[in-house]
Amino acid sequence: MRPAKVKTCAGEEWYLVMLRLIQQNWLGLAFLGLLVAAFVLLRSPATRVASMQELDAMLSDGAPKVVEFYSDF
Repeated sequence: MRPAKVKTCAGEEWYLVMLRLIQQNWLGLAFLGLLVAAFVLLRSPATRVASMQELDAMLSDGAPKVVEFYSDF
């Protein structure tokens, strides 16, 4: 595998430079895209409970509940 050589001439257009950069680094860019897609698709959604009082009211209505706690931090 040859090292990437990116040289720009004064008359070379920016999109040709970007195209060459993408062609030379497609594997790393694909991996980065996969990481971003995994983060967006696998993150936990926001809660539907607005306050602790609303949570207390939902939990004390007499019906059995399953409470799941998860934190991204």
